[in-house]
Amino acid sequence: MVKLAFFSFLFSFINHTFSQDSNPFQTRYSKRNTVYALGDIHGNFELVKRALLTGKLVDKKLNWTGGKATFVQVGDILDRGDDEKKIIDFFEKLTTQAQKAGGEVIILNGNHEVMNVSLDFRSTGPRGFKNFRHFYRTRIHDSEIEHIDSVPRSQRGRIVAFRPGGPYAKILAKRNSILILGETLYVHGGVSLEDIDYGLNNINRDISEWMSGKKIFEIPEIKKRYPITQGNILPVEIQSSLLNREYSLIESDLPQEDLRCQKLQRILDRLNLKRMVVAHTVQYDVITSTCDKKIWRIDTGLWGVDLVKESPIQLKQSRAAKNEKYKVKILKIIDDQEPQIIVED
Repeated sequence: MVKLAFFSFLFSFINHTFSQDSNPFQTRYSKRNTVYALGDIHGNFELVKRALLTGKLVDKKLNWTGGKATFVQVGDILDRGDDEKKIIDFFEKLTTQAQKAGGEVIILNGNHEVMNVSLDFRSTGPRGFKNFRHFYRTRIHDSEIEHIDSVPRSQRGRIVAFRPGGPYAKILAKRNSILILGETLYVHGGVSLEDIDYGLNNINRDISEWMSGKKIFEIPEIKKRYPITQGNILPVEIQSSLLNREYSLIESDLPQEDLRCQKLQRILDRLNLKRMVVAHTVQYDVITSTCDKKIWRIDTGLWGVDLVKESPIQLKQSRAAKNEKYKVKILKIIDDQEPQIIVED
C-alpha cells in the first residue's frame, strides 16, 4: 500500500513537473519570477558575455550563477559576426547549467536562423564559413548532397551543418520561434492576427520540423534558381513573425502610430497578454517602448560594435549604436510586471 502511494505520488509529481513541456511545439508557459531578455547578437560573443554579466547570470568564467532566473534571447544569433559557432555551443552548455540550478536559458529562432537553414548565406562573413568547414567530407557529402559541387568549396561545410536535418539545424530545431511566458510574448519580429489564426503552436511546429528535416516545403521556382536548396524553403507566411517590422520601427518611420497601437491591442486581447517583446530592427543603442509600454524593442544594434576595442564595425549595414560608451542593455521583467531596462556598469 505504501509502495502504491509512493508511485502514485511520484507519477503525479512527474506529470505536474513536465506537463507544460510535454508538447515540444508549445508556445505558452506559466509566469516566471525573473526574466532577462536580450535582442540580436549576430555572432558577437562579447555582447553575449557582457549582457549575461550585466544581469548577474554568469560569473567571470561564464558559468551560470542566475539561480532560478530565466534568460531569453529573441533570435538572430547567426550571421555578420565571427563567433556564431562559439555562441551556439556556449548556449548549449549554459542551458544545461541553468537547468541544474532550476533556471532557464531559452534561445528563440530569428529570421537569420531561417535564412541559414535555407542555405541563404548572403550575410555570412568569411569566418562564418571557416568555423564550419570541417563538417564537409568530400567522399560522403559529394554523393549525399545533390548539387553541392555547384557552390564554392569554402561554403560546403556550412551547408552540411545548417541544411535541414544538419547537425546545427537540429540544434536550432529544438528552439521555439514564438514564446509566451505568463502575460508576455517574446518573438523576433512580431506576431500578427494572421499568425494567431494560423496557430502559434503550429508556427513553432512547422519551423522546427522543417529545420530538423522532418517536413519538406518544395518550391519549384526556388529549386530551379538555387538547386542546392532542392526548393526546400520555409514559406513566407509561416516565418512572417520573424520578418515583421511593424512593431519595431521607430515612430518617425511609421506615421500612423495610433493605428499600430490599436492593432497591437487587438493582438494582445486575443492572446490575453500584457505586452510583446521584439527585436529585429536596431533602436540605436537603446531599448525602446511604445503603445503605452505594450511593445518593447530590444535590438540595440550593439552586435555591430567591437565591444573589446569600443569601435563600430559594420556600422553602415547595421545602423549600429552611436553612443561612444557602448553600454550593453537588457530587459528585466519581475513577476510579469512592467519591464525594467538594465544597463551595464
